[in-house]
Amino acid sequence: ADRASEVVEAVGRDALADELVARVSFDEEGYVDNSGVVFDQSFLDLVAPVAAETFSFESPDVILTAATDGITLGAAMASFFDARLAYAKKSKETAVEEFIESRQRLASGIELTYYLPARAIDAGDTVLVVDDLIRSGETQELLLDIALQADADVTGVFTLIAVGDEGMERARAITDAPVGALTTFE
Repeated sequence: ADRASEVVEAVGRDALADELVARVSFDEEGYVDNSGVVFDQSFLDLVAPVAAETFSFESPDVILTAATDGITLGAAMASFFDARLAYAKKSKETAVEEFIESRQRLASGIELTYYLPARAIDAGDTVLVVDDLIRSGETQELLLDIALQADADVTGVFTLIAVGDEGMERARAITDAPVGALTTFE
């Protein structure tokens, strides 16, 4: 908590959000290029204490994210909170026997499934769901479902970038825990 306060005071949420906005671009179809952020671990290491302080996230046992772009943010958050990092993937690991599986049919008709090795989260663990981007909230909904299937307690949902409000509202409908984004694009 002291370290988070120091970073927030020294750097500030607004300064980090401004830097994030400067590093993100959108193409003509609305796709987000956030590679200038997700590949900069030193920047993400600054985000973690700011997110913790700004949104009052309780210290979790596990940071849960989705492969692949969420992993670097997840690693920064896990390091800050001294928590384990777990990331769900769209394919099963070859040597793993038991998985927690969450599946959803998207509006486009495509079915999206995420798998997490069952031993990655224990019943009773506290889990903070993080991801680099939230637009529709479908990925976060699947991650929250995985946490709930594991009988874990969700302590919050955090994303670097929110595009619109739909995804944030979808996450808030699933959990009473704090839900926050470093910056929102309309």
